[in-house]
Amino acid sequence: MIEKVVDDQEKQETKRIIARLTEKLNDPQKVEEIVMDKNNVTTISKVNPWDPVSLSHGFAGTILFFSELHKMYPEEKWDHVAHNHIVYASNYLKNGVHSISLFGGITGFAFAVFNASENGTRYQNLLAKLDEVIRRVAENEIEEEKQRNGLGALPTFYDVIQGYSGIGRYLLERRKDTPAFNGLIEAILRQFVEMTATITWEEHEVPGWYVTQENQFLEKDKKIYPFGNFNLGLAHGIPGPLSFLSLCLLKGIEIPGQRQAITTIGNWLVRHAKSNSTGAPVWAHRIGVKEAIANNYTVTDEREGWCYGNPGVARSLYLAGKALNHQPYQDMAVKCFLGIKEKTLEELDLQSATFCHGKSGLLQIMVRMKNDLNINDFDKLIIQLENGIKGQYKDQHPLGFKDFEIGSRTNELDKAGLLEGAAGVGLALLSMVRDDGDFFWDKAFLIS
Repeated sequence: MIEKVVDDQEKQETKRIIARLTEKLNDPQKVEEIVMDKNNVTTISKVNPWDPVSLSHGFAGTILFFSELHKMYPEEKWDHVAHNHIVYASNYLKNGVHSISLFGGITGFAFAVFNASENGTRYQNLLAKLDEVIRRVAENEIEEEKQRNGLGALPTFYDVIQGYSGIGRYLLERRKDTPAFNGLIEAILRQFVEMTATITWEEHEVPGWYVTQENQFLEKDKKIYPFGNFNLGLAHGIPGPLSFLSLCLLKGIEIPGQRQAITTIGNWLVRHAKSNSTGAPVWAHRIGVKEAIANNYTVTDEREGWCYGNPGVARSLYLAGKALNHQPYQDMAVKCFLGIKEKTLEELDLQSATFCHGKSGLLQIMVRMKNDLNINDFDKLIIQLENGIKGQYKDQHPLGFKDFEIGSRTNELDKAGLLEGAAGVGLALLSMVRDDGDFFWDKAFLIS
């Protein structure tokens, strides 16, 4: 457990920073004003990194932070602060719902409220209303996906951030309170099983999670991959469905073809792993379809992030190994993490302290691996990451931590949410002072 890793002096410093974060994130109106400051905008699109209800960039993240604090220190009444954030954020629901995604829509808000609900005993009416909207929209979207005739897969349907790997993770937690979610979970599983069937591309048999050029997220990716690609990021790629398929099986939910689907994805990831200079398995972030067919590509970017990088892939493969009781998957995943632990902080290439593409994401995955394996091999890296995160805390920063804008080494932004903001960093630091290893919040990242 983590208390064996961190000494008392380090733990006190971590608690001090967490305490300062509680002060900086306490007032929802003040948090919103900080993030919406006219100078706190992205370089290219000139927008503030704020979406009030969302888990990624809004109050769902701060609600999650304060509700986790309440679980650890109930006598300090952090549930009152979480409640203030829920009430403040709920005003924005009156404007309507534009998405039910986990990180950008109301499912993330429901996820956070559920965590604050004392196992569903609080906020029952609010959760029931949110669940009904999620159920209705999900049924329609899954039916639309069934009818879609386009070649390959839609990341916006299957991924963790926008799609049903993420939405499904919330449904898994709420299925006992909302029985209608059981049918939705099975419907998602059926779509994911179907996605693992081979399809034909230019007379070649390729996996069904192939993403065409037109279905790439970014214009630059459409240019880089004119024939389409396979996405290997946990945030947007096939590791997300693999984690969801595996977590369902681990929770006793199984449909025909599910085990084979896990095996199909797992074997593909094993085949498409390369070895780095230390012999550890590593994965590309994306592989062009032609390069995948020819098995002709190199892994040039070894950034060890959650969203894209080896930790997310390896964690999903580890969960697959656990679900199938298949040791080779687990062994490859562990070998990857043993390689990661040998790197210096600089070699990890994690500039920000935040979760998505920063140190907090790797820290939480390493904590999960340590607890699951009950080994001390990762302790040194865990301490280095924690110290690296704490070293980036600045009291003069309005929210304590800033996030480097992706693609920029100079533009730092104040962000509050779970994905790239102070709430996510605070939650990762909370893991370092929690003794029981019982985390709810990181389920959103499909690592548990």
